[in-house]
Amino acid sequence: MTKYYSPKVLFRSETGKLFHGAEEMKTWMKDLFFSFEKIQHVPEYYMQHSYKTAEGQKVTKVHAQFRRLLWLKGNVGDEADVEAPVAWICEIGKADEADGDGYLGLQFKEVSLYWDKTKTVELLKRGLPSDE
Repeated sequence: MTKYYSPKVLFRSETGKLFHGAEEMKTWMKDLFFSFEKIQHVPEYYMQHSYKTAEGQKVTKVHAQFRRLLWLKGNVGDEADVEAPVAWICEIGKADEADGDGYLGLQFKEVSLYWDKTKTVELLKRGLPSDE
């Protein structure tokens, strides 16, 4: 997973917390999604535009909106326990490493995540199926 993110990526979480680097971001994501059996993203739209930095590097900015469906641990059925809207904004540029990391020579450089966790937090407060 981390090869798609620059080792220097700046990742902003939905709470405003900043994560510096792919490994720090990966640790946060693993902790965040540990409570779920399954996660599915349903795309709704995306927009992109490209520009050049002052240094002449091409950067593409993507704005995406999707619905995140979450299944709590133990729910192996077809129906998700919760659905939440998510907005995701990222900048993609030339990969930092020349060793083949990234995808087609590109990596995420900056990511901002906006996620309405209201329903998810309420669900988790009621307890997980394994708590019963």
